[in-house]
Amino acid sequence: MLRQNIQVIEHILAIFFLLQTLLPSYLSTSVTLICFASLIAAKYLFEGFRTTIFIIVLIQLVLLFTRSVFVGLPLSALMYAALVYFPVYKYPEPMGKYKVGYKRLVLPGITNVGVYYPTTQQTEDVKHLPYHLSWSRITTFWSFCAELYKTPKFPEILFKIAFNCLEYQSLGVNKDAKIASEAANKFPVVVFSHGLSANIHLYSLNLKEWASNGFITFSVDHDEQLNIPFSKFNDWPGLLKIRGEQLEDRKAIVKKVLDLISKPSNIHGLFGNDQVEIDYENIFASGHSFGGATAAEVAVEDSRITGGLLLLDPWLEPAHFDILYKPINKPALSLRSGDFDKQVSGELSRKHAKVHCESGLGLSGYFEGSSHNSCADIPVLIPRELVLFGVIKRMDDIEETLKYNTGLTRGFLEAALEYNRNEKIGVNLKTQVLKKFRSEMKEIGVRDVLVVDEEM
Repeated sequence: MLRQNIQVIEHILAIFFLLQTLLPSYLSTSVTLICFASLIAAKYLFEGFRTTIFIIVLIQLVLLFTRSVFVGLPLSALMYAALVYFPVYKYPEPMGKYKVGYKRLVLPGITNVGVYYPTTQQTEDVKHLPYHLSWSRITTFWSFCAELYKTPKFPEILFKIAFNCLEYQSLGVNKDAKIASEAANKFPVVVFSHGLSANIHLYSLNLKEWASNGFITFSVDHDEQLNIPFSKFNDWPGLLKIRGEQLEDRKAIVKKVLDLISKPSNIHGLFGNDQVEIDYENIFASGHSFGGATAAEVAVEDSRITGGLLLLDPWLEPAHFDILYKPINKPALSLRSGDFDKQVSGELSRKHAKVHCESGLGLSGYFEGSSHNSCADIPVLIPRELVLFGVIKRMDDIEETLKYNTGLTRGFLEAALEYNRNEKIGVNLKTQVLKKFRSEMKEIGVRDVLVVDEEM
């Protein structure tokens, strides 16, 4: 159950607005402005601004001109309604038996990597926004999409005001905690590639889920040009050509991370423990959107991807099809969204899944009602805003979709790991994963909305 993160200062502001209406003689204009400025400063310092800040400022401006009960009471009610309408959720705890440790790994001149792993220690948390580039990525990509789809552009400052609260959101991990060496004799690994404009923390709900179940997950950062001027291309194929070139850069970065993982001494140094061993027969590639195309091609090209492939709504249009459709003959899960399923990208994903998932070693399909960003953290962080922007369909779907994604991906990784380690030739991995997933969803009372391709 998602729990709300109570915004204490916003509740105090709601009371303050009510007092201005009921006790106007005790609150002169100068006293009101001092109190309001103090509360706004406290809001910025301790909770961060969010979309409600525009409503808060508007209400205060009106109350400076009139203290009428007939105006003030409805405005106070509006403030309370905004608190309900724009919830802030706490991160749910992962379902595995371990806490989640976290390390930040910097490969100078190459990339940043967020490393999630199982631990039994509790240490300090880290902030959700990992570095200053996160803001520029978000605003630049929104600007690019506005130009591409002919929608209004918003100044960067509005994004920073409306979503400043993200800077105060904790990731729900334990920084530099000692790895739980008892979690595995050899640790399986997932190398994860994020989508355009995202970062190493934006998929933490899935990454933490995998880590809490014994996997070490390397979340790889891609710092690339997002807002490509239209003067550089005349049509959609021209844009895809540029993204295809960026895909080559992405794959090179992932392979550099694989270089690091491939040396046991690097792993020993990372965790400060010579006993930590990687299961080199179970290294999985994973990614979302453009990261899905990255993972799909790396899985074909690099023999160090030994465990399998896990794709979350992959955007395959910029991919190289001569590479993409070569079978890897390893466990594969390809999840689309309801949004992408009806688009060109969905058709490409189905073709890709047919190559990799037909043998019983794979599973492909989509969750009804899911959106392209359902597998990311963002629906939990700013849910109502995403509904208003049309990014997700309904608030009610957020918690269920979270359970779908974490449940199915966790189940796939566990089943693939067991299959690989025990060499269960002839076992239908798809049947095993579906049986376990549907049983788990039934047990927790969540409706089954998984549409499996072969069952359609």
